[in-house]
Amino acid sequence: MKKDNQERSFSSRLILLIDDSDMLREFAKILLEKEGYTILCAKDGYEAISIFQENKAFIMLVILDLNMPGISGKECFKVIREILPGIPVIIASGYIAPEMSYYFTSSGKCQIITKPYQIQELLTMVSDSIQPVA
Repeated sequence: MKKDNQERSFSSRLILLIDDSDMLREFAKILLEKEGYTILCAKDGYEAISIFQENKAFIMLVILDLNMPGISGKECFKVIREILPGIPVIIASGYIAPEMSYYFTSSGKCQIITKPYQIQELLTMVSDSIQPVA
């Protein structure tokens, strides 16, 4: 396989996973890696923004916990979308108020998944969110 094809394959399946729960982050990472995705993990918004800035050319999807210490999920979402407005995002939360749900989904390319999420629901959302590279 040529290097260009390797980079295209890597970049078309790279996900940034942001969650302050070590257990949930590790579970989702293992699950998604078994499906062939490459996962970058962040435990909080500060780390997520740093990782995103360094890898924005390759990340195809962000899975973002809404409730985190430090920078909130909403603020992290805002910064990520300022850096790369079209990046697909899946917001993960145990509860999200209707007005907050509208805030995220009205921005486009954003889905919401309720925690604890079902495996198939997460895999379907991820698959639907990532557009194939032409």
